[in-house]
Amino acid sequence: MGRIRDHNNYIDLTIDQVEQLKVLRKMANISVSEISRYMGCSDNKIGTLERGKGKVDKDFLDRLLKRYNLILKYKDK
Repeated sequence: MGRIRDHNNYIDLTIDQVEQLKVLRKMANISVSEISRYMGCSDNKIGTLERGKGKVDKDFLDRLLKRYNLILKYKDK
């Protein structure tokens, strides 16, 4: 049985949010393939987000931002 999706939980990203995602990934020095593997999603999903296409689940976006912040926090240690 598939996962039930709450379509009210999906949002469109602003241009600034899209740019922020790209900048965070590049600052973390991580490839699209690496972050998609960490997130358990396809490379295409990350690429789509970074191009600002389609909607994104708020929970997924929160997890992605937390992952980038963790990588950046421990990157220089």
